[in-house]
Amino acid sequence: MKQQRLIYGFSLLHLIIISLLLLGSCKKESIKNENDNSIINGSVTGVNIFGNLELSISNEEMIAAGYEYGDIVHIEGDGVIEEMDLPYVDNYMCVGMWGMSLNQYENASSLSLALTNASFYDRIGGVVNGKIQISMSEKNGFLDNYNNLTLERTSVRDDYASDEVFANFRMVTAGNIAPEKLYRSSKPTLNKGNTNRYIYSDSLAREAGVNALISLSDKQESWDIAMETNAAIGEYSMELYNKGTLLLSGIGVDLFHDINLNTLHDVMTFMLENEPPFLICCDLGKDRTGIFLMMLEILADAEYEEIESDYMKSYENFYHISPNSDIYNQLKNVMLDKMFYIVLKQGDVDVLQMNKMEDYDVSSFFPALKESVRAFFTQKVGLSESELDAIMLKLQN
Repeated sequence: MKQQRLIYGFSLLHLIIISLLLLGSCKKESIKNENDNSIINGSVTGVNIFGNLELSISNEEMIAAGYEYGDIVHIEGDGVIEEMDLPYVDNYMCVGMWGMSLNQYENASSLSLALTNASFYDRIGGVVNGKIQISMSEKNGFLDNYNNLTLERTSVRDDYASDEVFANFRMVTAGNIAPEKLYRSSKPTLNKGNTNRYIYSDSLAREAGVNALISLSDKQESWDIAMETNAAIGEYSMELYNKGTLLLSGIGVDLFHDINLNTLHDVMTFMLENEPPFLICCDLGKDRTGIFLMMLEILADAEYEEIESDYMKSYENFYHISPNSDIYNQLKNVMLDKMFYIVLKQGDVDVLQMNKMEDYDVSSFFPALKESVRAFFTQKVGLSESELDAIMLKLQN
């Protein structure tokens, strides 16, 4: 019995010693993590006009800690809804439509948690003054995508093959949309947001006989300031403004968000009350314009290939990429096909889950898109069935 007690006592002491060693090991590991130079702590300082969460963390801090564009970082803290991994980049296109990123935007003084063409704050969440911690998830984990899809454009006319290419100006005839009814381009209205290109867009709008112009990016106050300060304004755009056929909608980048539905209703009402040819534009005529026209083309019974040709033409025009190249196909997947998926869901998607998807299998749901788009315009935007049909009839006859 005494021997058994000795053995038991030895075993208990042994377990205690092992437990203390393990606790000491964990404590050392915790201290090591806290002192890890790659861990950066900061906070959310605000939400900008695009819905990005602006951080107290600068790009210089990231570089000093050993981070590079193309790394995948881990974000945690009470400044976001939940922990997540996302790419660290300096542009939005490489992460695709509604793609998440830790982004260093041009001329921004600090980093942002951002979504492409949507509001991070509205779609994912965030708490101003909430704490944020950044750590490394995968070094160079996004580097191939970053390198392939970081594309550059210029504002120099001679760098492009024609005025139309430079201005991203073209007629839209997908599906049963008739010729000379609908055009798209980078904005012809103001130099701001479309440096140098606006002159060409404005001239081409005149040549095409555009009767009604819808700017999805300009707001009335921007136009008023330009007039007061004698800033550059397109001459033909001014004529349309004076005639009352220029709509300065200034809609947000996420057309599906509740705060933009009334503005989208104004856009559709403007089309109902005016006659074609219509010109739809935003700053570059690529993102908001592309999404809005995609929905009109779906309503006009356009085939996938027709919508692809029109949508992707903007990337060909701006970035000199060739159809069916690897870069073209990558962009088509993360920009166009992902947007089809968002349109199908009328914007009601799980953004975190969607960004884990690698393929959107558009062929499986393409036939259902028209019904979804009609429901969006009638049930969410607030048009009647007859109003929607009347707008589409204007584009067809």
